[in-house]
Amino acid sequence: MARLSQSLGIGLSEAFRDVSRIDIKHSGARHLPRPTVRAFVQESTRLATETAQATGSSTIFNGGGGDNVFCSLQSAGPAADRLLTAGPGRAFLRTARDISQLAPASLWAVVSDAVKRGWFGKPAVRQVHDLTFLSPRALAAAEVEVIHPWLVLPSDALPGKAMHVRLIAFAQSFVEGFDPQDALPTVSPLLAQPLVEACLAIPSWLWFEGGRNRVVARRAFAGDLPADIIQRRSKGTPYSFVAQIFETHRAAIRRMLVDGELAKHDMLDLAAVLDVFDDPRPVHGDAFRRVLQFADVEAWARTWTTSSS
Repeated sequence: MARLSQSLGIGLSEAFRDVSRIDIKHSGARHLPRPTVRAFVQESTRLATETAQATGSSTIFNGGGGDNVFCSLQSAGPAADRLLTAGPGRAFLRTARDISQLAPASLWAVVSDAVKRGWFGKPAVRQVHDLTFLSPRALAAAEVEVIHPWLVLPSDALPGKAMHVRLIAFAQSFVEGFDPQDALPTVSPLLAQPLVEACLAIPSWLWFEGGRNRVVARRAFAGDLPADIIQRRSKGTPYSFVAQIFETHRAAIRRMLVDGELAKHDMLDLAAVLDVFDDPRPVHGDAFRRVLQFADVEAWARTWTTSSS
């Protein structure tokens, strides 16, 4: 960020998230119809709001959804699109090689999967539901499949393009997490409709080149950003902070779920959830993040039950 702000000639405010300020009983989605806000966002929101107030800003802008809109896939789908539109020639092999370098996966694996998707009917997108730690009652309810309307594909839909649409559908939950009652509005310009439609109009394989993804966006900003930023292949994630939240608030989250609305309505496999809390090892794998999702839902549910009572 320092490199970017220096290049653009703008100021930079830096701060650390404070795990002790996370209130696991507070839901950022308390005024919203769905529990779309994660606990770790509390600190990001606080720091952004404080910075905005200190600088006299009236709006918070962020880069949410950029990977989704700019087709940050690691799939053979775009190679399947190239196969279906250009045939099994050099263009197809070039795209397959670019994706194999990115994945990483062997060229043969990408070619094989692209052929299955393009010629032999392998589904372009599948509904993937995380059913971990749900009770039998909740699992039975989850059997009723609800398909996102954007994923109801026309018969001539290209597999890679369908995957791009699916990525953007995932980003919908991000913008639905903004509370219109917040003191400062939050804007995600990369999810603006004109930009989304422009990116969807770009053939899926053009987003990949030389083992890199998001190539169209990289070229678009090549004249405005330093080369090392344009060429970068990785970035930070909030994973370590999320792990901190679990470790710091482990006992409180355990009590909240044991005595909460989800357990009361038999939505959780509580024994399996408690095994995650009682594991003496440092946090690892994905189980703790799944449990934190339940904590977010529990905090949201309590706001509704409290207000109704």
